[in-house]
Amino acid sequence: MERHYAAHAELAAAAAQAARLIDSFREQNPALTALTYEFEQGRWFPSHGIMADRRIVSDPGLLIAFEQAPKSLSLGLMRRQEELEQKITPKASRSGD
Repeated sequence: MERHYAAHAELAAAAAQAARLIDSFREQNPALTALTYEFEQGRWFPSHGIMADRRIVSDPGLLIAFEQAPKSLSLGLMRRQEELEQKITPKASRSGD
């Protein structure tokens, strides 16, 4: 029962954390449309999120990094993955080219 009271006492801080995470994530990635937080060891942490393009971010460490990173730091992690995927995808060409 004590854990429930502790979790409720920290809800305002969790809401502020979520707002920071959504803002900093959106600067470099598709917007998060849903976030799931879990309460462990007296603190709320993001466990996974769903982006606008329906991809799921299931790495809590990545979400925490976006949440805690200073605004001046760029975490272009998702962009780098997209660049790699574009390089691998073969491009169609017209016959005779």
